[in-house]
Parts: sequence; structure tokens; C-alpha cells
Amino acid sequence: MVKLTIEKEYTGGEKQSIVVDLPKDLNLAINFQNPMFHQEDNFSYPFTLPASAKNRRLFDTKWKEYPAVFSVNGIDLFHGVAVKFKEKKNSIEIFLKSGNCNFWGKIKDVYMDGFDFGSESNVGRSVSSVINDFDNTLDGCYPQYKYVTPPIYMPSFYDMDKGEGYIRDRINMYDVTTNKLVETITEEVTVDGVTEQQTLKNTIVLCFYMRYLFDTIFENNGYKIVENEMDLYPDLNNLYVLSINRVSDFDNIEYRESLPHILLKDFLIEVCKRFCMSFYINESSKTVVVEV
Repeated sequence: MVKLTIEKEYTGGEKQSIVVDLPKDLNLAINFQNPMFHQEDNFSYPFTLPASAKNRRLFDTKWKEYPAVFSVNGIDLFHGVAVKFKEKKNSIEIFLKSGNCNFWGKIKDVYMDGFDFGSESNVGRSVSSVINDFDNTLDGCYPQYKYVTPPIYMPSFYDMDKGEGYIRDRINMYDVTTNKLVETITEEVTVDGVTEQQTLKNTIVLCFYMRYLFDTIFENNGYKIVENEMDLYPDLNNLYVLSINRVSDFDNIEYRESLPHILLKDFLIEVCKRFCMSFYINESSKTVVVEV
């Protein structure tokens, strides 16, 4: 049995699922995109519905998107929206598309620095105490830690408009005698022939593990990774995304502020290309299988 169900929202916010009147000779073709090569929506080619009183009430607005599920013999084959684009005296023409109902639709315009990767509250703790926890990240990897604070030498850092008062060419600077991150250093600075002591702050950045970012993108969009062949390659747990976005608020650290301004989909595609990975998304069960 073939069935197309529309979720109709009425005045006052009431929603109701209604089965559409379909023609007896329905001919419906759906184009399913391979998520590894296409990020466009899944869609159907236009098809014709009878202009019954029910269908006219359901599809009362041209180009409006109505949440829809297409199923065959009780199995949901397509989740998305139905769109009416033409109405005649005896027929209504519509098409289906996945829209923002599928994974790629949800993330297509979302940037990494605008996505909720989590946060940590350190209200009431001293900066020294928080930084001490950062030190410990060097002793492990994912999944023990979400991020790492590696020492980074970057001669051009001071020229990147990061402000006065910071160490010029070091990010996450450590004391070589204690292997601990420093809060500040004091050095002699000569300006216009005058030498003076100046206290400079350490630039602390968090570099998030690739696997944490990868897993969180799916999980925070409502998908569960049920099989993950990355588990077979422990070295992948050590890979992190280099960042130079410093921690600005030690009381409440928003993880997204440490991430680059790139689209989530571009990040996922690049990871898959570099590590010969594929992932398969089941939109019905909201599950993901990752193959390497």
C-alpha cells in the first residue's frame, strides 16, 4: 500500500497528520543523492494528484512546504516536504524534497564557529586552576579529552591583529622546566630606544580533536553513530584541528569560539577525502555508519 501523509498546521498551532488522496495509477520517481558526492536535497519529479476536496484543503497555498512522509507497505521511504507548484481544474501538481528534514539540509548553511559543540563553566575558579587542567590534556587524547593545548610557534602571530600585551610568537607557551602552561612572562621591550620590563599574557587556544568534532556534529543534530570503523585506527584519536582563536572567557568557555569559520559540511567532506572515509546515513532511524 502506497501512502503520502502530510502534516497540516491549522490556525492556533494545532497539527494533524492527514493521508493525501493519491491517483490509482500513481507514477512517482524519487532521486536519492549519494551524500558522499552530493549535498543537494533528495527530491521527486513532479507528479499529479486528483483535485479532490481534501487535497484542495491540504494544499491551499502555492509553493508552501508541507512536512511529508511517503511510505510503501508501512515502510517510510522518504521524509521531507511536499510542495504544490501548479493547480488546474481537475488536478494538483506537487513534488517532494528533503529540505531541512535530512542531515545535509540541517547543516548546509551552518558554520563551525556557529554550531553548538558544547561549553564548560568555570565560574568561581581561578584562571591558574583552569589552565592547570589544560596542561593535563597533553597526557591523553580523544575520547579522554575533547581538546588539547599544544605548544605552537608562530612568528606571524603578533601581526594578525590579536592585540597588545600578548606574547609575540608563542601560542600555548609552556615553562620548559615544569612543562606547565604559563599565565604571563616578563621580558625586556625596547620602544623608541627606551628599554622597559613588560608583562605579557600567554595566548591560550584549544585545539579540538577531529573525532570529537566529527561525532558531535552528528549527535547534536539528532543522529546516532551505530558503527564506526575509526575505532579500528587508534591514531585517528590523536588528530586535532589547529586553532589560533584564543580563549576569551575562562569562566565560561564556548567551544565554538575556538573553531574556524568554515561550513560543517566542508569539514566533513574534507575529513572523508583525507582519510578515505565514507559515512552512510539512515534518515528513517537517524543512524550513521562510518567506514574507513
